[in-house]
Amino acid sequence: HIIPADLLEGQQFLYGTSTMGSELCYLYLAQKGNTLNAYKLLFNDSFLPSTMSLHAQGSLPAVGEIKKLYFEARENTWYLAMGRTIYKAASLGLDFQKFLTLPDDQSGDISDFQYNISANRILISTFDAGHSSEKKSSIYIYDTSTSTLTHADKYCVEEVVGLLVGI
Repeated sequence: HIIPADLLEGQQFLYGTSTMGSELCYLYLAQKGNTLNAYKLLFNDSFLPSTMSLHAQGSLPAVGEIKKLYFEARENTWYLAMGRTIYKAASLGLDFQKFLTLPDDQSGDISDFQYNISANRILISTFDAGHSSEKKSSIYIYDTSTSTLTHADKYCVEEVVGLLVGI
């Protein structure tokens, strides 16, 4: 009886994660049309789920399909990729703003990204289904402290299946 029966009605679940705040909770992100809804699940003193409520609401930052969604708990921030842009929003408002846009080099749209916030590096893969060769994916690395592209390897693999950023 924690989640009201109609709370998530007509919405698509997108992402769920625990947070590292002053309280133990989980955040869930759901989509209904162009609206994003963040829900917060709180726990009681016995570490049992107690209540779930709407935490924040916002709009999709662009038209298109969300390719990757990520919550960075240390800075309490959502990141999502659509097209060739990664957007960023604080968890309290879901007001997504452009964080990083790939160069317009026709190497496809973002298919995945992995952000190492401690190292100020973000690894991004793209996929271009219309490219003529077998290798349809490209890799980009950005230094997020200076917002500069530090590495680009265009059409280097057939299709990226996973990313991992190390130090």
